[in-house]
Amino acid sequence: MMSNKYLFHLNTYNDVDHATPVIYKFLSKGDTVDVVFLSDFDYENDYRINFLAQYERFSATRASQLDHFRNKIFFNRLTRKMQNNPVFGNVMKIALNMLWPNKYHSRTVASIYEYSGPGRLNFY
Repeated sequence: MMSNKYLFHLNTYNDVDHATPVIYKFLSKGDTVDVVFLSDFDYENDYRINFLAQYERFSATRASQLDHFRNKIFFNRLTRKMQNNPVFGNVMKIALNMLWPNKYHSRTVASIYEYSGPGRLNFY
């Protein structure tokens, strides 16, 4: 049976609190779960993250400043409007995939976000 990979984007204590049961369910079924923290939350010392870290198919990391920079440059309001242009949109997709690929989305079947709007890291 092939396992699925899920990518969670979390920020705070409450996000971890609400997502932990879902992550645990995925892990107990043999799926892979990656968590990317978009804030300065101290996830390394969080007891729920430490519990989930017992599973081989679980990883947690913090989005780097470079990731946030990439998001602001290529996915701001202006560039999102310009992506509707067939020429600019295709050039941008090719450039991003070849020059600055998204390292988090390899084989991901679903990206799960916390409560804010999805116009965040890895959405586009």
